[in-house]
Amino acid sequence: MSITAQEISTKIDEALKMFGEYSYHDKGAREVMDVDEIANELRELTPSEIIAILEEVEKIHPDPDNFLMDCINCFDDDPRIYGEDNTDELFESEIFQEYY
Repeated sequence: MSITAQEISTKIDEALKMFGEYSYHDKGAREVMDVDEIANELRELTPSEIIAILEEVEKIHPDPDNFLMDCINCFDDDPRIYGEDNTDELFESEIFQEYY
C-alpha cells in the first residue's frame, strides 16, 4: 500500500504542530519530519503516480512548499532512479521543475 497525498498532508500538519512554522520554514521540512521515509514510499510508485501525489499535496495543503522542495531533492542522484527512463519524466514535470 502506497502513501497518499492526504497522509503526507497530515504528516506536514503534525510536523508544523510539533515543531512550529519557524522550524519548518527556517530549517526545512527534513529537520522536522521524515521526508526520506516518504520519498522511499513514493519510489515504489511509477513516475506519473509520484507526480500526481505531489501535485495533490501541493493542491490540498496550505503550506506544502518546504516539504515539496525537500522531498523532490531526495530524488536527485538517487542510484535507484538516476539515469533510468523515469528520471526524465520526473524531472521534466512541472512540479519537479518548480520545486527542484
